[in-house]
Amino acid sequence: ERDAYNTGLFRALRQVHLMRAAVSRDRSDYELAIEAATQALALYPQDPPSLVSLADTYAEAGRVLGDPAMTGKAIEHYQAALDLDDQRIEWERLRRFRPSEREAIQRKIEALRDSLN
Repeated sequence: ERDAYNTGLFRALRQVHLMRAAVSRDRSDYELAIEAATQALALYPQDPPSLVSLADTYAEAGRVLGDPAMTGKAIEHYQAALDLDDQRIEWERLRRFRPSEREAIQRKIEALRDSLN
């Protein structure tokens, strides 16, 4: 698949920062991972998988850092990904989330909501 804006670079940077954060547990590494995921999303703002990637990053940061604000952002981005996927135009329906993917995202939302209570 063509990547005219080189989102792969930002996705790779996200992974590098997440790997560093897994070792350092440092907020700045998680913030850099979030920034890279945000930059990838900015290049293709109508891409539900990029929203899920950003949500995953917020969820991991929120869990490790014990930050409910980041957890809340993860929930928002997961829900936005589902909503955006529902709005795909007809010719793009083949790219929609599979039912198993939708269910996995919904389970993530539920688990994060439970963690906030």
